[in-house]
Order: sequence, then structure tokens, then C-alpha cells
Amino acid sequence: MGLLKESSFYKLVRKNIEKIREQGETPRTDLSAFDSMDKYVCDLCRASVDRSGLIQCSFCGRWVCRNDCFDRDDVSCLNCHGVIRLLRESRKMDILSKKKAVLLDERKTALREEMMYQKKRGELEKKRKMDEIEFENKKLELERNKSLQDMEANIMPQDSGRGVLKAIRKIKKMKNSDNAGNNNG
Repeated sequence: MGLLKESSFYKLVRKNIEKIREQGETPRTDLSAFDSMDKYVCDLCRASVDRSGLIQCSFCGRWVCRNDCFDRDDVSCLNCHGVIRLLRESRKMDILSKKKAVLLDERKTALREEMMYQKKRGELEKKRKMDEIEFENKKLELERNKSLQDMEANIMPQDSGRGVLKAIRKIKKMKNSDNAGNNNG
């Protein structure tokens, strides 16, 4: 954890733990211990302990048994240690859920991009097919015009009255007017 995260976590712990005693406030004396005036009561297990066996929790201020009721890792009593552990786990879960949310958003974005790509690809494929069809139509038109020109060239020397030639030109004219109407429509 970074320093900033640790300080915000520390503030969160402080906010969620109720203060029982102020720091430096003396522990409760065990009045049932007649043999020694140096016996005090652990605030958690209620055991009678010598003053040297007690330690004050830095979070709630409880005086607890150093050996049984104190967690050295969190420098807290076991009660506060439970709260700290829960806060730590909930923070881990928050981080995991945020990471999962980010992953889900990334997956959604990737899916949207894939869908857009597929759509664009489909549109390009459709355009390519239309271009192929148009190319084939133009190719057929050129071949037809070439064959009509070839026919015209072959018939011209044989057609003395130019009747067949006129018929071919009339067919060409009709074909061209049909194509002009299809292109404009």
C-alpha cells in the first residue's frame, strides 16, 4: 500500500472504531485482588493482570492483556483487530469489484468494436459484390457493343441496300436508350 492509501485506510479505521478511553488514561484497578495493589483488569477478558502485562490499544484506548488480547501486527486489541480485518477485506473486495467492472467495460467496448468492425466488413463486402456486378454488366455491355460492331463490319460489304445495317443500328439505339433509362431510374 502506498503512503496515501495507508493514511486514508488509517482514517477509515479511526472513523469505524469507537473510542473507549483516551490515550494515557489509567487502567481499571482490580479491587478483588487483595494481595497486590498492582493488579488491573483487562477490558476484554476481564482477567486480573499485573500492570506490566497490560498494553493500551492505540485505536480504542482499552487496556488489554499483552499476551492474550492484543494483536501485535495491527498494534491493537483483538476487538479492533476484527474491525481492521473486516475493513481490509471489504477494501480488497471493493478493489476487486472495481477491477471486474473495468474488465467488463473493456469487454463491452471490445464487443462493440468487434460488432462495428463486422458491420463495416459486411458493408464493404456488399459494396465489393455490387462493384463486381457492375463491372460484369459493363463488361457484358462492352462485349455486346463489340459483337454488334463486328456484325456491322461483316455485314457492310454484303449488304448492298443497307437494310440489315439499319436494323442493327436501330437495335443499338434501342439498347442504348434502355440503358440510359436504367441508369437514370
